[in-house]
Amino acid sequence: MYLKNILIKIAAVSFSVSFFLGAPLAAAKVTVAIGPTPIPGGDAVHKDDLTLMNDKIAVSFAVGTPAPWGVAQGGLIDAAVKKGDSWDMDRLTLTDFLPHKWSEWASTAAEVSVVRDTGRQAVVRASRRWRDASIVTTFTLKDGEDRIHFETVMTNEGPAPLTDLLTGYGQWAKSGSLLPPAFRAEKELEDSVAVQGRLTETSFAYGEDWAVGLYVPFFDHYGYKGKDLYQLQTLKPGEKKTFAGWMAVLPSGDISPAVAAEAEFEKRPLGILQGRVSDAAGQAVARPAVIAEAEGRIVAWTLGRAGRYELRLPTGDYEVYAAALNYAPSDRHKVALKAGAKNPAVDFSGLAAPGRVTFTVADQHGQPLAGRLAIEEGVKQAISFLGPRTIFTSLDQKGEVTVDLAPGRYVFQATHAEHFRAAAQKIEASVVSGQKTRVQAALELKFDPRAAGWFNSDLHHHSNLLDADTPPEYLVRSQAAAGLDFTFISDHDTVANHGEIDRYSQTAGLTFIPGLEISPSWAHFNVYPLPLGRGLGLDSTQATAREIFEAARRAGAQVVVVNHPTIEYGYFTARDMGSIPGGYDKGFDLFEINSSVNFDKDLPLYWECWNAGDRYYLSGGTDNHNVWRDMTGNMRAF
Repeated sequence: MYLKNILIKIAAVSFSVSFFLGAPLAAAKVTVAIGPTPIPGGDAVHKDDLTLMNDKIAVSFAVGTPAPWGVAQGGLIDAAVKKGDSWDMDRLTLTDFLPHKWSEWASTAAEVSVVRDTGRQAVVRASRRWRDASIVTTFTLKDGEDRIHFETVMTNEGPAPLTDLLTGYGQWAKSGSLLPPAFRAEKELEDSVAVQGRLTETSFAYGEDWAVGLYVPFFDHYGYKGKDLYQLQTLKPGEKKTFAGWMAVLPSGDISPAVAAEAEFEKRPLGILQGRVSDAAGQAVARPAVIAEAEGRIVAWTLGRAGRYELRLPTGDYEVYAAALNYAPSDRHKVALKAGAKNPAVDFSGLAAPGRVTFTVADQHGQPLAGRLAIEEGVKQAISFLGPRTIFTSLDQKGEVTVDLAPGRYVFQATHAEHFRAAAQKIEASVVSGQKTRVQAALELKFDPRAAGWFNSDLHHHSNLLDADTPPEYLVRSQAAAGLDFTFISDHDTVANHGEIDRYSQTAGLTFIPGLEISPSWAHFNVYPLPLGRGLGLDSTQATAREIFEAARRAGAQVVVVNHPTIEYGYFTARDMGSIPGGYDKGFDLFEINSSVNFDKDLPLYWECWNAGDRYYLSGGTDNHNVWRDMTGNMRAF
């Protein structure tokens, strides 16, 4: 057994600590609770977990609960705002320090301590190790603030330099959309994106009624589209460096308060932009959004009410415009924002109300097909909850769906099993405010693999748990539109969505293969099929490779797949580094070819195994986390 040592200390703690059987003490403005989180839908469920709360936000730490993806415990795994007298839903999967991207950081030792609790602020310290480095992170929640501050001291205690590290913080929300920081220039590298000329330093995950913002003022690289913010650095023997930032938790999709807080913290002057937003009939738009861009990048937006808005921004030159749910955006205004509240009002008028569109998708014989319709040209809303960019036909009325869209000229790309059974079709259409439009796609199916006894599935796919964004219904819609014969799921370390996916699959007339992606920090493995809703009953962060494989077989899995074998947390990368707990084990069945990563190194490795007499076969999957952005089934197994 690969053992851990988790030590919990409560040091210098005042009367405000509560063991979570009821509500925290009302007298304290910042409280510390020990036990399962009070946040609905939270993942911190162990008796030793910690929650910090004030009158605005609550955050919970993984102390006894395993952290996601097998990383070291001690990070934030739950976050919520208070709405009225109760906590909103959990919006966070993980926010934590990253010593070097997502390189293997086994949970072998962590010491989590409450070191200050005065009722006005609470401080938690997490002491951990990564290779030869000690890592001490302090998390501070203050009275009245909507953000938790963190500061990490990383010390190289080894004899050799730790070179070319991408060090920083990552914030992974539960579903939602992403707005990365704004910057002037970027250069894509093999393992990250280097940036120059930062305009903002906060990365946002958001939905219509929530947002979380990760502020990292030192970053010069980012990963995973902006979820991770890094600094390229080298740590000499004996050297220590400090990395500070914060996470803001907001009660709506209005990100402007966090942008203003960033500017205030950096002592940059703020100006106030305000005005009215009306539609083409001159009526106030009930819930307008006003968006500010600088140098072609989105800097901030605010959500107004009853046709009025106010937006606080750092002083400077901006282009601003208004939008609303399925409305055509307004014209753009150039603004030179000055400090204070005396800037001229900027009003937006003429926003065109939505039209209604019914899409139908059929084959050359008129038989309905599950379809995917992507907006190639037309209104693509900058804020994701203001309108779709990709549309899927419904499950209960095959080949058809009706949606509201912003008026304007469009080019839609209609697909069913694209690249495999039918070519995409581009369709031009106009959407008129207040009117109904019908858009028809006729796709020519070239052949029918099932008639020859061939069946296919995308054997690596995620829903809306942990780091993914696709609710079960839309997972099934997307897999049906990809022309797959079986629906499939492989969420990280959870089977919570098996039941829903099975129900939607039945509605679509498809058979569901329940799976699971076992995700310790050093490798990922898909296992399937599993009995519906049955997990492995194993803490994979503490298990050897052999124990994982054996647990999968006991749970009923007939197949164990090595996912993305050669990426930084791939099984064969860990083999070559000697970091597999218990050593390399050959007890798996398939190699994965994964379309979301570069697999040039995987095929030679696969041939090497065959030449050595280890006869593994291949599995194919997309590792899709967001079906509106990425195409399901681009890689599939027959």
